[in-house]
Amino acid sequence: MCLSCLLLARSLQTAGQELAKGKPEETVRLYRNQVYNSLKEAGEEGAKALKVLCDDMQRHCGAVVEAGAHKLDCEVVVVRSKENAKIDELAKKGSKYQMLTIELDGSSETLSLPVQLGITSVGDVKEVLSSLYSVKQADLKVLGEKGEQTDSSTVGSKVKVKGLSSFAYAHYSWPHPVAIIGAGYTGIKCAAHFAKSGNFNFMVFDRHNRCGGDAWIDSATKYSKIQTDFAAFNPWWGSDWIENGDGGFGRKGYYTWYKRQDLIDSIAKLADEYGVTPYIRFETDVTGLEIVGDKDAHDRVYKLTVDSLNKEKKGFTCEASIIYHLPGSYTVPRIIDYPGEDVFDGQIGYGMGNGFNWEDGKMDKAEVAILGNGAFAIENVRTCCEFGANKVHLITRRKNLASPRVPCWFVHQGPLPTAAPLMLRMFRPMYEVGKMGDPFDYWAVQSNSDQTFVTISQASRFGIGDVTFIAHAYGKLEYHIDTCKRLTKHTLHLESGKKIEGVTALIKSLGLLGDFRVDKLHKMDHRVANMINGDYRRVVQIDATGMHASNFTTFSLGIGVCGFVRQWHWIHDNPHKYLAVHEHLGFIPKHKASKTQPDQPVHITNVQYDMGANMMFGSLFPELGPPNAEDNLYKYCLVHELHPIDKFLQEATEDWDKYQKLFKEQGSTHEYIPYPYNKENLKPFFEEYSATTMPIRIEGPTEQDRQTVIATERKNRAALNRSNIQGLIRNSKLHADCKGDPYAFASAKGVHAELSRLTSSKTGSACDFDTEQLQAWSNWTTGSCS
Repeated sequence: MCLSCLLLARSLQTAGQELAKGKPEETVRLYRNQVYNSLKEAGEEGAKALKVLCDDMQRHCGAVVEAGAHKLDCEVVVVRSKENAKIDELAKKGSKYQMLTIELDGSSETLSLPVQLGITSVGDVKEVLSSLYSVKQADLKVLGEKGEQTDSSTVGSKVKVKGLSSFAYAHYSWPHPVAIIGAGYTGIKCAAHFAKSGNFNFMVFDRHNRCGGDAWIDSATKYSKIQTDFAAFNPWWGSDWIENGDGGFGRKGYYTWYKRQDLIDSIAKLADEYGVTPYIRFETDVTGLEIVGDKDAHDRVYKLTVDSLNKEKKGFTCEASIIYHLPGSYTVPRIIDYPGEDVFDGQIGYGMGNGFNWEDGKMDKAEVAILGNGAFAIENVRTCCEFGANKVHLITRRKNLASPRVPCWFVHQGPLPTAAPLMLRMFRPMYEVGKMGDPFDYWAVQSNSDQTFVTISQASRFGIGDVTFIAHAYGKLEYHIDTCKRLTKHTLHLESGKKIEGVTALIKSLGLLGDFRVDKLHKMDHRVANMINGDYRRVVQIDATGMHASNFTTFSLGIGVCGFVRQWHWIHDNPHKYLAVHEHLGFIPKHKASKTQPDQPVHITNVQYDMGANMMFGSLFPELGPPNAEDNLYKYCLVHELHPIDKFLQEATEDWDKYQKLFKEQGSTHEYIPYPYNKENLKPFFEEYSATTMPIRIEGPTEQDRQTVIATERKNRAALNRSNIQGLIRNSKLHADCKGDPYAFASAKGVHAELSRLTSSKTGSACDFDTEQLQAWSNWTTGSCS
C-alpha cells in the first residue's frame, strides 16, 4: 500500500499534491472512486482501510527527500489500474450519466444509482426500487429539495425515498411465487431463509397437517431421537441466523439428543419465528406440473396442479417461477418378503414409522432379529433394549462401522474437517470395551500401511449411539455376518446354513427408497448437481446415499441443507449470475438412472456424485466463498455453546450407565464397564488436531472467537449485498439499452473534470500519466523500465 500511495502521490500535479495534503479523503474519492465508494459502504472495516490509505498518501505527499532516494536497483514495470487507464474513454461514452444518491428517509442508509441526465425519471427510479425490494411502486414516495416529486420529473443527483425499510437484501423480482414442496426440515428452512431477507413471495405445500415432513412425521418412529447430529441439526444452523429472529447461536432449549416430537416442534417454531406459517398450504399434494412456454425461455412459467387432501377444501392450480422440491430423506422402506413369513408366528415389521408395534408387551425378554445394518437398524437396537428384549440378533451382509457419540461430537465441533485416521483412533476406546474389534480392520476402511491416510467407503451412513457397544459388550447384541434365506416358526434360516431359533420378533431395516412421485411429477430423466433435468429454476435436495470420505465435517444433513439454501436462494435472487456461467456447465456430469441403485428414482444420488457435482457447480460462484467459509469457526462455537464438553460427557456417561442399570435389572451379571471417554484421554486428540489441522481448545472457543463469527458474518453479508445490488441494477430494465457498465460511466463522469486538474497527464485527461511520460519513470531505476 505504501508504494501504491507513493506512486499516486508522485503522479499528481502540484494542485493534486496540495489537495492530498489537506483533504486526502477527497483525493481518494476522485482518484480511486470505485475503491472509495466500496470502502465507504464497508462500515467499520472500510473506514479503517480508508484511513490507512489517506494517512499513507499524506505522508508521501508531504515528504521531502534527496534526489535519487527512491531509485530502485532492479527492473521496473509500470502498471496503471484499468479503472484509471480508461477514465477518459468512460467519461466520454458516459457523458449523459451521473450517480444518483438515494437516501432512505429516517435512516442513514444510502444507495448509489447510475442514472442518465435529463432522461431518467422519478417513475423509472420507483420502478427499479419496486423490482429490487418487492414493494408496490405506488407505495414509494421520492422527495427532492422542494418535497415529493412527480413520476414524470427527471431526477437530479440526490433524493430521499419513503416506503422502504432498508436497502439491504435486494433481489430479482420473479413474476410468480417460489413454490416450495415439502414443509419438513429443509422446506421450512428454505422458506425462512427467504422470509428473513424480507421476501415473502413464496408458497409451501405439504401433504401433512403440520410441519415436520415425511422424514420425521412418517419415517421416524415414536421413539426416534437425534443421535448423529448434535447442533448440526439445529434448524437455525448457520452464522447468518445469529442476528435475526430470536437471535443467538442456535436457539435456547435445543438439547443434546433431541426427541422426535421436540424436533418437529422446533421446525414449526422456526416457521412461526420468521412468519412463514401463513404461507404454508397444509394437506395439499402437488400432483401435476406443466411448463408453460419454451422450457429454456426466461419467461417460462410452471403451472402446478394442487390436490387437496382435506375433504372440506378444493384443489386448485397455480403458477410458479421457481420450484424447490424437498421430498425428505427417504421415506419408503425397501420391501422384501421372505419365504415362510406366514408360519413365523411372531411379529414381522419394518423398523420405521409405525411399521412395528413396540407397545404390545411382547418385546419383554424376547429374542429379536434385525435385518440390516444402517442407521435405522442401529436405532432399532436401542429401542429393543429399552423395551426389555433379552437379545438382539443383527443380521447383515457386511459389518458396517458404527460411530460412538464422542467422536461424532468431536467431528461436529471441529472448525475444519477431521481426518479419518484421527477419527478412527478416537473410535478405538469404545470399540475395545464394546468388543467390536479394531475399527481400522473393517471392510469399509481403505488405509495405507501405517494408517496415516484412510478413506471410509460404505453403502450406509454411520449408525451412531453408544448403546450398540454396551449392548454388544453385555451380550445383548450379536452380529451375524450373513443373510436371511427363509423363516420357519420362531426361526431364521441363514444362507450359511446357520439357524437362529427362539426368535419372536423380526424387524426389517433393509434400507430406504426415494419417492418415485418426484421423478414422475417432473418427468425427470437426469440431474445436474441439484438441478432437475438441468433446469436451474427447478432444484431438488435430498440426503445422498452412502459414505465416501477421508475427512469428516459432519455426519448430519443439517450443514449441507444450510449450504444448499444459501446457494440457491442467492442464485434465484441474482439469476444474472447463473446466466453468466450456464454455458460452462458441460463439465459437470449428469446423474441418470443408477445401475448400482436400480431400485432408486433418478433424484436419488450416491454421495460420490452429490459431493463431486456440487463442488464443481459451487466453484462457478466465488462470491459465496466468504459466507461459506464462515461455517468453520461458527460450527466450533455453536457445538460448544449448545453441547459444552463437561455437560456433554456427563450426559453421555449417565446414558451409558442407564443402560447398564437396565441390563442388570433384566438379570445380567456382567461387571460394570466405565465410560471409555473423559477429558483426560480426549486431550491428545485435541492436541493432534491443533497441530495438524487448526488450533482448538478442549474448553471450547473464546468470547473473541464468538465475536469474530458475528463480525465476519456482518461484514460478508454487507459486501455480498453491495455486490448483489450493483449486479441487479446493471441488469435491470433501467439500463437495458446501456452499452457498457453504467456504474463505470457514472463514476468516471462524476470525477473526470476535477481529477483532470490534479493528475500530471495532458490537459483534459484524468489518467495517472500519459504513455509518452513512460520514459520519465526510467529515472526510478538503474535497470530497465517498461
